[in-house]
Amino acid sequence: MMREMSLGMRAGQGKMTMIICNDHGMQGALSVSPDLKKLINSQQTMKPYRIIEYEYLGDITHIFHVSIEYAKKYELPDEAILPLPDDYPEWVMSLVRVCEKCFEARLG
Repeated sequence: MMREMSLGMRAGQGKMTMIICNDHGMQGALSVSPDLKKLINSQQTMKPYRIIEYEYLGDITHIFHVSIEYAKKYELPDEAILPLPDDYPEWVMSLVRVCEKCFEARLG
């Protein structure tokens, strides 16, 4: 079981989501597609994925890690940096959180 919380950062940096991971304790959380989380939780090698970022007024506000299949399913554009929308689309609302260290451990 992982618990999640948001921590305030200095002005201009937004908020960082933290989770309490069973393996690594309190860590930064990454937003990933559900299929990537399944791979991470089952300790399988990661498959290729894309990094998509939202930008607002020249600053990156959100970073997402999604599988190629997930990007195709939601017909995400090829651009890596997208303008921050007024409302989050379904693909963002379907993302899940994972421990940053668990994610990095699966990259090898």
